[in-house]
Amino acid sequence: MRVSGSSRWMVMAAVTVVYVLSGKLGLHFASVHASATAVWPPTGIALAALLLLGPRAWPAVAIGAFVVNATTAGSVATSVAIAVGNTLEALIGARLVERRAGGPRAFDRPRDVFAFAGAVLPGAAVTASIGTATLALAGYAARGDSAMIWLTWALGDVAGALLVAPPILLWATAERQPWRPGLARAAETGALLCTVIVIGGVIWEGVAPVSVRQYPLAFVAIPPLLWVAYRFGRHAAAGGLLALAAIAVHGTLRGLGPFAAVPLHHSLLVLQAFMGTMALMILVVASLAWSRARETSLLQTIIDRIPVMITMYQPDTRVLRLNHEFTRVTGWSAEEARRIDLMERCYPDPAYRARVRAYMDSLADGWRDLVMTTRTGERVETACWNTATAHPVN
Repeated sequence: MRVSGSSRWMVMAAVTVVYVLSGKLGLHFASVHASATAVWPPTGIALAALLLLGPRAWPAVAIGAFVVNATTAGSVATSVAIAVGNTLEALIGARLVERRAGGPRAFDRPRDVFAFAGAVLPGAAVTASIGTATLALAGYAARGDSAMIWLTWALGDVAGALLVAPPILLWATAERQPWRPGLARAAETGALLCTVIVIGGVIWEGVAPVSVRQYPLAFVAIPPLLWVAYRFGRHAAAGGLLALAAIAVHGTLRGLGPFAAVPLHHSLLVLQAFMGTMALMILVVASLAWSRARETSLLQTIIDRIPVMITMYQPDTRVLRLNHEFTRVTGWSAEEARRIDLMERCYPDPAYRARVRAYMDSLADGWRDLVMTTRTGERVETACWNTATAHPVN
C-alpha cells in the first residue's frame, strides 16, 4: 500500500497517534520499570506501518516513540535515545521482512511466517539494548536490574510484533471478495466466537472453579485457535490470537490464570512467551490451510477451462471434483455429486457399471467408449481416458 501527497501525511499522523495511544496502554502494564513492559503493541504497529507505507514513514514512528517516553519517565535526552532505538527496531524489522519473508505478504507461506518471526528478533535486541543502556547510564535504572529490564523490553517487543502486526498486514493486503452468508457458516462463526470467549474466561477470567484456576490450562486454548486457522483463514486466526491475548493479559493482571502464581512481571513475561509461541504455530497452520485452498482453487480454475468433461474420483469412487463441462453435459454439479453415488447414477446398469469400475481400477492406457446417463435420464455416448489420479471423460 503506497499513498502520496496530503493523504500520506494524514496516514502518518494517524500512525503516530495510534502508536502513542497503544504505547501509553502498554506502559500501563509496566512493572519492572516505568519504561519497560512485556505488553508493547507499538512494535507491531510500527512494523506494519513501515511495511505498508515504506521506510520513509519512519518519522511517524520516531515522533510517536518520543512522545510516549517523554510523557512517561526520564528526560528529553533519554526519550530521544529510546525513540531512536524504537525507530531502528522498526526499520531493521521491516528491512529483514522485505528481504527474507515476502514483505507485507509474509503470511502467504509457512516458511515466510518463520522468517517473519526471525526477522523481528534483531530489532527487538537492538532497541532493548539501547533502551536499557540509556536508562542505566542516565541513572534512571539500577544496573542490577538491567538484565530483567532488557528481557522484558525485548520479549514485549517480539510478542507485540507477532500478535499485532499480522492482523494489520493481513487486513490491509486482503483481496476484496463478495460476502456469501449462509446459515451453517453463521452458526459455525457464532459457535467459534462463543468458544474463544468461554475458553478465555475459563483460563484467565476466573470462570473456572477455584480448585483448578492455577492448573496449567493454557494449552486448552490451542484447539479453538487451530479451528479458526483451518476453517476461517489467516485473518480470523490473527484476530483470534489478538483477542485471546487481550483476555489473557487482563486476567493475568488480576492475578488469575495459569501464569499468575509468580510475581506480576514474571507472569507477564511467561504469558507473552506463551502467546508468541502460539502466534507462530497458529499462523503457520493458517498459512498452510490458505496455501492448500489457493492451490485447490487454481486446480479447479484450470480444469474448468478445459473443454472436455473431467471427473476426479477417490479410490472408493467418491467424487473429488468435476469441471464445468461435466456439469454442462450431465447436469450434475460437484456439490450434488459428492452427496450421491455418481457412478451408480451415471451407469445405472450394475453389470455395465462393474465393467466401467474394472476399467478404472485397471488403470489401463488408451481411450474407452462409454455410454453415460445424465441427471435427466438422457443417455450420451462418451470416450474415457483412464489415469491414476483422475478419470477425465470427454
